[in-house]
Amino acid sequence: MAEVIWSPRAIKDISEIAEYIAKDSLQYAEIQTRLFISKVSTLEKYPFAGRMVPELGINTIRQVLCGHYRVIYELLTDHKLVF
Repeated sequence: MAEVIWSPRAIKDISEIAEYIAKDSLQYAEIQTRLFISKVSTLEKYPFAGRMVPELGINTIRQVLCGHYRVIYELLTDHKLVF
Protein backbone atom coordinates (compact mmCIF):
# COMPACT_ATOMS: atom_id res chain seq x y z
CA MET A 1 0.00 0.00 0.00
CA ALA A 2 1.30 3.45 -0.92
CA GLU A 3 1.62 6.29 1.56
CA VAL A 4 -0.18 9.51 0.65
CA ILE A 5 1.58 12.80 1.38
CA TRP A 6 -0.54 15.94 1.01
CA SER A 7 1.54 18.97 0.11
CA PRO A 8 0.62 22.30 1.69
CA ARG A 9 -0.27 23.55 -1.81
CA ALA A 10 -2.70 20.65 -2.37
CA ILE A 11 -4.45 21.34 0.92
CA LYS A 12 -4.67 25.04 0.09
CA ASP A 13 -6.02 24.32 -3.41
CA ILE A 14 -8.75 22.01 -2.10
CA SER A 15 -9.71 24.56 0.54
CA GLU A 16 -9.92 27.34 -2.06
CA ILE A 17 -11.99 25.17 -4.40
CA ALA A 18 -14.39 24.32 -1.58
CA GLU A 19 -14.72 28.00 -0.63
CA TYR A 20 -15.41 28.94 -4.24
CA ILE A 21 -18.09 26.27 -4.69
CA ALA A 22 -19.62 27.08 -1.28
CA LYS A 23 -20.49 30.57 -2.52
CA ASP A 24 -23.23 28.88 -4.53
CA SER A 25 -23.77 25.64 -2.63
CA LEU A 26 -22.31 24.40 0.62
CA GLN A 27 -23.65 20.94 -0.21
CA TYR A 28 -21.76 20.73 -3.52
CA ALA A 29 -18.60 22.07 -1.89
CA GLU A 30 -18.75 19.20 0.62
CA ILE A 31 -19.44 16.67 -2.14
CA GLN A 32 -16.46 17.86 -4.17
CA THR A 33 -14.18 17.77 -1.14
CA ARG A 34 -15.29 14.21 -0.34
CA LEU A 35 -14.67 13.25 -3.98
CA PHE A 36 -11.07 14.51 -3.78
CA ILE A 37 -10.47 12.49 -0.61
CA SER A 38 -12.16 9.38 -2.02
CA LYS A 39 -10.13 9.41 -5.24
CA VAL A 40 -6.88 9.85 -3.35
CA SER A 41 -7.81 7.04 -0.93
CA THR A 42 -8.24 4.70 -3.89
CA LEU A 43 -4.73 5.58 -5.04
CA GLU A 44 -3.30 4.26 -1.77
CA LYS A 45 -4.17 0.75 -2.97
CA TYR A 46 -3.79 1.37 -6.70
CA PRO A 47 -1.14 4.08 -7.21
CA PHE A 48 -0.94 3.47 -10.97
CA ALA A 49 -4.70 3.92 -11.44
CA GLY A 50 -4.19 7.50 -12.56
CA ARG A 51 -2.97 8.20 -16.06
CA MET A 52 0.20 9.99 -17.01
CA VAL A 53 -0.19 13.78 -17.28
CA PRO A 54 -0.26 14.19 -21.09
CA GLU A 55 1.46 17.57 -21.29
CA LEU A 56 4.39 16.39 -19.16
CA GLY A 57 4.95 12.89 -20.53
CA ILE A 58 6.61 11.70 -17.31
CA ASN A 59 5.44 8.27 -16.13
CA THR A 60 5.79 9.08 -12.43
CA ILE A 61 3.64 12.23 -12.60
CA ARG A 62 0.05 11.11 -12.92
CA GLN A 63 -3.50 12.44 -12.64
CA VAL A 64 -7.02 11.39 -11.72
CA LEU A 65 -10.14 13.31 -12.65
CA CYS A 66 -12.44 14.50 -9.87
CA GLY A 67 -15.53 16.14 -11.27
CA HIS A 68 -14.38 19.22 -13.19
CA TYR A 69 -10.95 19.07 -11.57
CA ARG A 70 -7.90 16.90 -11.81
CA VAL A 71 -5.61 15.77 -9.04
CA ILE A 72 -1.98 15.56 -10.11
CA TYR A 73 0.38 13.45 -8.05
CA GLU A 74 3.90 12.09 -8.17
CA LEU A 75 4.88 8.49 -7.52
CA LEU A 76 8.05 8.29 -5.48
CA THR A 77 10.28 5.21 -5.49
CA ASP A 78 9.56 4.37 -1.85
CA HIS A 79 5.81 3.85 -2.43
CA LYS A 80 4.82 7.38 -1.50
CA LEU A 81 2.35 9.54 -3.41
CA VAL A 82 2.85 13.30 -3.21
CA PHE A 83 -0.05 15.60 -4.07
